[in-house]
Amino acid sequence: MQIGILQTGQAPDALKGAMGDYPDMFQRLLAGHGLTFRTFHVEAMDFPASVHDCEGWLITGSRHGAYEDHPFIPPLMDFIRAAYAGHVPMVGICFGHQIIAQAMGGKVERYAGGWAVGPQDYDFGGKTLTLNAWHRDQVVAKPDAARVIAGNDFCTNAALLYDDRAFTVQAHPEFRTEFVDGLMRTRGPGLVPDDLMAAARARLDDPIADRSMAAQIAAFFKQPRASAPTPCVIGDIAGVARGKAMPAAKFATQTNYFLPNSIFLQTITGEWADNPFDAFTEPDMILEPDWSTATAAPWTADVTLQVIHDAKDQQGNLVPYSPRNVLRRIMQLYADQGWTPVVAPEM
Repeated sequence: MQIGILQTGQAPDALKGAMGDYPDMFQRLLAGHGLTFRTFHVEAMDFPASVHDCEGWLITGSRHGAYEDHPFIPPLMDFIRAAYAGHVPMVGICFGHQIIAQAMGGKVERYAGGWAVGPQDYDFGGKTLTLNAWHRDQVVAKPDAARVIAGNDFCTNAALLYDDRAFTVQAHPEFRTEFVDGLMRTRGPGLVPDDLMAAARARLDDPIADRSMAAQIAAFFKQPRASAPTPCVIGDIAGVARGKAMPAAKFATQTNYFLPNSIFLQTITGEWADNPFDAFTEPDMILEPDWSTATAAPWTADVTLQVIHDAKDQQGNLVPYSPRNVLRRIMQLYADQGWTPVVAPEM
């Protein structure tokens, strides 16, 4: 199973040489669990083309706040929502935990209680796990879709589960003791209060549950999960949504889809328009997904990803009488006059 690591920050230069960067730490943590990895440095605007480019996604920690104004944050939140709608599993760690919560409607802020540094004890449903932490931001209000599965008195939303679609943890199971010690030496002074660093240093030799957490993360990624159906949608000449639905897994493996062009010859009364062709044939149109339109269909009981498609002929030309392409030409006429049209689509 290939996991895409969405790198949202970097380890201090002084520590990288000996301990590697964040993707290296996660690959060490999850070694031996049958996973392969591909890294996208989203902090530097290196994003996957599709949420289906990998079979699961892991969002790393970062020195940035999820609520801060950085170019990579809005597209990352869009990506999270699209992955959630597409039932592509996600794991978020620290900043990853926070940005998933924020993208899904939760609230993240700089916590008034200050920092958590070094080994911290968390209650996972009656079982205490000790994990390394390094944060002063927190999820202070969880999204409606999330269920709290771990916490402590300092951090009540320490781990969240979004059914089988996202598993997020505030702590850092990928941080080894020597890395936390390095952070206290390189980033801590002047940032983290001295008494907190002293308390953390006193616990640095405590055993941490990194192996247990690695097993939970791997099991979450690899668990069987149902594929959400995905409607491939176009509008017909009367503005009615037409198309086809297919399992998300099948949808993810294809680049285009097919429908007969007679869809555009049926009138609003159900009759057929005059045939614009010399003789009646029914060749297939090629449908290409416009990923900017991907959204959860609001009328379905489960989460169904809906994607509007462009209609092209078999030579790759836009079908001129597709309503979407007609609208494009009309908008261009407005643009040619320097006007901005107000468009109110039904879909």
